[in-house]
Amino acid sequence: EGGFYSAQDADSEGVEGKFYVFSPSEIEGIIGNRSQADKFCSHFNITMQGNFEEGSIPNLLHTERSEWMLTPEGKGAGETSYSQMEMEMEREKVFAYRNQRVHPHKDDKILTSWNALMIGALAKGARILGEDHWLQLAMDALHFIYAKLVREDGRLLARYRDGEAKHLAYLDDYVFLAASELELHDTTHDFSHAQQAMHWMREAKRLFYDEEHGGFFFYGSDGEVLLTRPKEIYDGALPSGNSMAYYVLEKLSLMTGNEEWTELAKTQIHAFYKQVQEYPSGYAQFLMGLQLHVYPTQEIVIAASSYEEAKPFLSLVDKVYLPQSVTILRTEKNRDLVAEACPYTADQTPKDNRTTAYFCESFACQQPMVDEQEFLAWITNRHI
Repeated sequence: EGGFYSAQDADSEGVEGKFYVFSPSEIEGIIGNRSQADKFCSHFNITMQGNFEEGSIPNLLHTERSEWMLTPEGKGAGETSYSQMEMEMEREKVFAYRNQRVHPHKDDKILTSWNALMIGALAKGARILGEDHWLQLAMDALHFIYAKLVREDGRLLARYRDGEAKHLAYLDDYVFLAASELELHDTTHDFSHAQQAMHWMREAKRLFYDEEHGGFFFYGSDGEVLLTRPKEIYDGALPSGNSMAYYVLEKLSLMTGNEEWTELAKTQIHAFYKQVQEYPSGYAQFLMGLQLHVYPTQEIVIAASSYEEAKPFLSLVDKVYLPQSVTILRTEKNRDLVAEACPYTADQTPKDNRTTAYFCESFACQQPMVDEQEFLAWITNRHI
């Protein structure tokens, strides 16, 4: 249905890693040819010494070799040449063999927050690497959340399993989902994703914001009354809700120029800056937001009659690393919507009916550009 399960055990049949590990003799038995098995073991670092546990033969398959070390037909690399076709055929054999083993247990609960992070990662990967399939996976997961994890009154829920959605969503669920919508906007240039990000941040403010001291509580105001309402800021294996909230607020401020987001972002700085300053490396996500606040930023607006007309310019933006920039597409279809949310775009229209790029720094815009190569040179010379 499009959602992502939470986890999979390391154990199967009571032994950690048993599902995943192989010995050289086992590989030879699967492939059925000593010479080919040796090549396979060499490529995937399978040795008699083993690499899984000290003093144990079993190996986890992994490779430190780049794809270029596999020759297309197995020629040009001497007697040990190993073609891509050979490797793929034998990998399929090993995979089919492994599939017959007892699989580790799967934790099949679907968490809104973790799925939101997955959606954002897939959207970003799709944008940078041109993987349309990843974008489809991201959209499927997003549709799953909206279909299964949003209550009739609009309240987001935290967990879905076996046909049942439960538990009022926490801060992380809201702000991670807002961040994923921004990634989808940057990939699809569909402004409805930016609108959804704004919606979830307004809901986060309504349910979790501390009006007295700033920052966001982890539990919602409509949840069970507990002795304390903690605020989490440390960025460990996962970013904290407050750090992600801050990053999203800075991104929305940059995108729209709206004081609503700018002022709320400032309160995040006041609430947590001293804590972050004491141990900066423990707050990486927060620092990503602070980077948008401290260093020069750019707004790129592409004005065109349609998405198809704008596509050549948009693809150029994706070729350059622009962490301090936002790109907004303004078309005949969405121009009023975009102008309402981002007032500085109101007068940015296609010149002479040609796709036109506006490059702005702190909302002060340069001369519009209609030449693709001029635009590419401009963004390449100004990327940070």
